[in-house]
Amino acid sequence: MTSGRPRLPNFLVIGAMKAGTTSLYEYLRVHPQIFMADPKELHYFAEAKNWQCGRDWYEQQFASAGSALAVGEASTSYANDPNHPGVPKRVAELIPDVRLVYLVRHPVDRIESHYRHCASYEDEPRPAEEAVFQDLRRYLSPSRYAHQLQRYLEWFPREQLLVIRSEDLLRRRRKTLRKVFLFLGVDPGHVPNTTDVEYLTSRDRPNMWRRARILRADRRPVTMSASARADLTDRLRADVRLLRELLGPGYGWGIA
Repeated sequence: MTSGRPRLPNFLVIGAMKAGTTSLYEYLRVHPQIFMADPKELHYFAEAKNWQCGRDWYEQQFASAGSALAVGEASTSYANDPNHPGVPKRVAELIPDVRLVYLVRHPVDRIESHYRHCASYEDEPRPAEEAVFQDLRRYLSPSRYAHQLQRYLEWFPREQLLVIRSEDLLRRRRKTLRKVFLFLGVDPGHVPNTTDVEYLTSRDRPNMWRRARILRADRRPVTMSASARADLTDRLRADVRLLRELLGPGYGWGIA
C-alpha cells in the first residue's frame, strides 16, 4: 500500500471459473479479520473488463476495509489466459506482494459446468458438445491450470501462490479453509458460520431456476458423451502432467 492512499488488496482469488470461487468468497467474507470486496468479481486487472476504470476506482472498492488483516477480491478472469491476457503483469506492477489463491477442479467437469453457466446466464444457444468443440478457446483455456500458473510464476515467487482443489473445499472444507486462513495470515481456528453451506451461484436463485426450466424445455443437451469427455481429456493431458510436476501427484484427477 502506498502511504497516504486508500488500501489495496493484499490477496486475490484468481479462479478458476466454476471451481468453487463463490463458495470460497462467502466463507472468507465472514471471517472477522478478512474484508472481501462487494461485488465479488471486480475484474479490474482484465483489460477487456474494468481496467479502464482506473486505480482510484479500484481503491474505492476497499474503502471500507478498516483494520482487516486480509483484504481481497475474487475474479475468475484473472486465470483465463488467453481470453484475458496480461493479468499477472498488471497485478505484479500494482500489488507485487499480493498473495494469490487459485482453486482448481477436475478440468473436464469444470468445462461442463462452464457450459451450463453460459447456457443459463449468457444465452449460449448451442448444445454442450457443439458449443465446447466449436469454441475451445472459451471453454478449454480456463481448464489449462498449469498454463495459467506458469503465467503467474513469470511474475511472482511460488510462495505467493496457494493452489487448492475444489474437491477438497467440498469434502474437507474445514481443513481446507484452515490452510487458506494460514496462507492469508489470519486466525486459522475461525470456523465460519456458513461452513456447512455450499454456494452454487452468486446470481439470484429465481433466475437460476427459470433458466434451468428453459434448458429442460428446449431439450438441449447440457452434458457431454463419454467420447467427448475422452477427447477433452486428451487435449488437456499434457497440461495436467505439467500441473502434477508443479504441485504434486494429488493434482491429476486420475488423468495419466
